[in-house]
Amino acid sequence: MIYEAGIGGERFSSAQHSGSLGPARLLAKRLDLKDRRKLLDVGGGSGAYSIALCAANPRLSATILDFPETVDTAKRHAREAGLADRIAHIAGNAITVDWPQGHDMVLISYVWSAVGEADVAVLAKRAADALPPGGLALIHDFMVDDAREGPRFAAWYLLGSMFDNPTAVCLTPAYVEQVLRDAGLTVEGTETMLPGITMLTRARKPG
Repeated sequence: MIYEAGIGGERFSSAQHSGSLGPARLLAKRLDLKDRRKLLDVGGGSGAYSIALCAANPRLSATILDFPETVDTAKRHAREAGLADRIAHIAGNAITVDWPQGHDMVLISYVWSAVGEADVAVLAKRAADALPPGGLALIHDFMVDDAREGPRFAAWYLLGSMFDNPTAVCLTPAYVEQVLRDAGLTVEGTETMLPGITMLTRARKPG
């Protein structure tokens, strides 16, 4: 999930999975995906979000794109959830590896807060290029309000990201939405996902 060397092994991925299951199920309840068939989960880590979305939508399948270190753990979680036949895996860095085509939905969760500003733009453009007309892009991450006055937890998390990576960005709804527009997507809006912690921005590819 996080684009830094040394992160993504078994212990990290398992801990990340446990912490992500609750938010993933909440996201699945929020989204109407009855017309969606194939999800590309970029930086999907342990697969918690793919598992929750596929479990809630029986006609949905998913492909998780993440570092090679995460694949074995993600496959195990998919098997344990009874979804191994509906969740595929691609090992690689989402900034450089080729993204698969044929997905009508792209989810990028907890990734933009972990990379630099230039890579945020790359990921947005790659999402737009990978989607067909009418395809849905979802950005779920730590965000503060546009005035950058809070919420406190998200602000501290993003500040910590900047200490780890000086090129990291303080994510706000206005910033995230503008990056998506610059990539050629039509923004539908941003809403609170986990109160005080994360927000969800939705956008579609025109056409």
